[in-house]
Amino acid sequence: MTDETRVREQVTEALATVTPLVTMSRDGLVIGALDWGVAREPAYATATAAGRTGDLELREQGGGTVPSIEAVTKEKTVVIFAGDTVVGGKQNRIINVTVWLPATSVTPIPVSCLEAGR
Repeated sequence: MTDETRVREQVTEALATVTPLVTMSRDGLVIGALDWGVAREPAYATATAAGRTGDLELREQGGGTVPSIEAVTKEKTVVIFAGDTVVGGKQNRIINVTVWLPATSVTPIPVSCLEAGR
């Protein structure tokens, strides 16, 4: 058996144990989480899940201006997807870009206003 054949068999065997857990897509970008058979909590959270658990706080900057909001993360890395909406504050907004936020950080996020006439 050649080295190439052995490597192909090993990769095929390893991939046979992988199970897709979550697949998210938006605007042509696809992100998939895979289970390699090892029970562990993901190292990141979606903005929705992090908001529910208090691991993400989104707040207005400088009196509620439109071009950006501030994302404050706690213990986990958080992913916010372009197109996610932020409801509340002085006006509702939409996230302009997909962003991976490191844990325990404060990051400005570009947004656009969703309300008519603004």
